Amino acid sequence: MDLFENTHLLMGGDTNRPIVLVVDDVPENLQTIGIHLDNAGYDTAFASNGYEALQMLEALEPDLILLDISMPVIDGFEVCKRIKSTEKVAKIPVIFLTAHTDTERVVEGLTLGAVDYVTKPFHTHELLMRVKTHISLYRAYETVRMQNESLQILSQEKSNMLSIAAHELKNPMQAIVLAVDLMQVFAQKKNFDGIQYHADKVHVMIDRMLTIIENWLSLHSYEVNKLNIKNEHIDLVKIIESSADSYTGKANAKNIEMTITNDCNEAVIIGDKSYLEEVFDNIISNALKYSPIGGNVNVKVYEKDENYIVSVKDSGQGIVAEEHDKLFKKFSKLSTRPTAGESSSGLGLAIVKHLVEAMNGLVWCESTSGEGATFKVALKKA
Repeated sequence: MDLFENTHLLMGGDTNRPIVLVVDDVPENLQTIGIHLDNAGYDTAFASNGYEALQMLEALEPDLILLDISMPVIDGFEVCKRIKSTEKVAKIPVIFLTAHTDTERVVEGLTLGAVDYVTKPFHTHELLMRVKTHISLYRAYETVRMQNESLQILSQEKSNMLSIAAHELKNPMQAIVLAVDLMQVFAQKKNFDGIQYHADKVHVMIDRMLTIIENWLSLHSYEVNKLNIKNEHIDLVKIIESSADSYTGKANAKNIEMTITNDCNEAVIIGDKSYLEEVFDNIISNALKYSPIGGNVNVKVYEKDENYIVSVKDSGQGIVAEEHDKLFKKFSKLSTRPTAGESSSGLGLAIVKHLVEAMNGLVWCESTSGEGATFKVALKKA
């Protein structure tokens, strides 16, 4: 067997098998250890000196390193020291292979960050048990670490949500309280026009609050629960026409001309009707929000390769280049604001991205500041 055959096989091997990097300047040792590890179910990579091992660790992240101490030029102690000072690989457990049994050298190795040592000549069973033990501990540690990171992210998102709730809901609540107070004043004066005016403002504020809350609940539900995609044949143009029709009133209120252009003979995809409706409701609603009074919104459907593309272009201020990376992220607030005081929860585009990608599609934005924004959705043809 070629000494480095395992290393080459590793690159296309079973990624669920633990990976052990063996570093030793004696080819016979590498050969023997490699055979035992392979028989025990491990993938192996080999380095014949310290420099080679450090170079390999730039691209490879093994589950454990078996490291010989006595090597020329750069010994195992120095290699271990460099590993533990490199953030990317510092957490990988190192077991020293040594012919030395004196306490001082063993303590020196453990002080440098090694987790264990095995004396040569080694007993196969002992070596494999120590490898198994430390890989199990390493993987358990990594699992706990990732869970902790997830909990920290969830905790931060919860804090963000509470902060945004306090901000986003506080303003409309205050407006409602003020409007109700004024309605009472107008009621005493029997001024019904004044009552109706402020009743309409209350309705707008309540609608804004409901939109914010519904978006929060929707996104949370989509992220926590696995989406149940109903794969059915759908006429994409009909979905878009239906979404656009539902916003005719809002378009008319801002005197916005909304057009739909279909460059396809047919545009049939496989997806979920209700989720697609939510996607285009969000995108078309945003286009109307950010277009000025008297502006226009152009919706276009066309083919490209194996996809149908839906393009929704507004006539608003556009998005500055520095803020493009904020799009589709939860709670993102851009400098561009709705043109008629409409509400924005910062969650609509995050919902769009989640739903489109769940249907194996793509969504992106093309925009230059001052020239409007074009949101595009690519969905595979049926």
